[in-house]
Amino acid sequence: MALAALIVGIIALLIAIPVIGQMVWGKPELTISFGSSEVDGGKIMCCELFNYPIKSRFRTRIGIRRMPIEDLMADFSIAEYGSGKVIYPGCVPHILRYDGRVNAQRIELPASIFPAHFGVAVVSCDAKGVKVYDESVGLPVGKYVVKVRANLQEKDEEAEGILVVQREHPYAYWS
Repeated sequence: MALAALIVGIIALLIAIPVIGQMVWGKPELTISFGSSEVDGGKIMCCELFNYPIKSRFRTRIGIRRMPIEDLMADFSIAEYGSGKVIYPGCVPHILRYDGRVNAQRIELPASIFPAHFGVAVVSCDAKGVKVYDESVGLPVGKYVVKVRANLQEKDEEAEGILVVQREHPYAYWS
């Protein structure tokens, strides 16, 4: 009788480890970073949103997978570095997933090494200037703090990037 109870207990433990592990290690994790992408006649300074998959071999072998972020929304604002004077009060941008399928303000972000992203500023090499993405607000030479706040499910994630705008090529870069 005791041996049967021990065997049932071991089987229950083997079944419970992946279930508990999924609840602990499988939760979505948002990582916010800043980058740029080249386009015709300039580049786009963008914010990248990652939900990296599980990297541990042990965890993947027992069946733990990173869950998708189901309802992701972000907004950003641009302020002068140092003084804090707000240049662009912010907006909720359209987020483009890595597969190009969704270009909306609220998206689902599956676990992937490829980011979803949205534009922050546009660098025009022809006009030798920088403007806020999809807006007519120009950014003069200087340093700016770009504050990004992403809302996912029950919590907010925040990140800041320093955008430097200058007169010479490359005209803008992340510091």
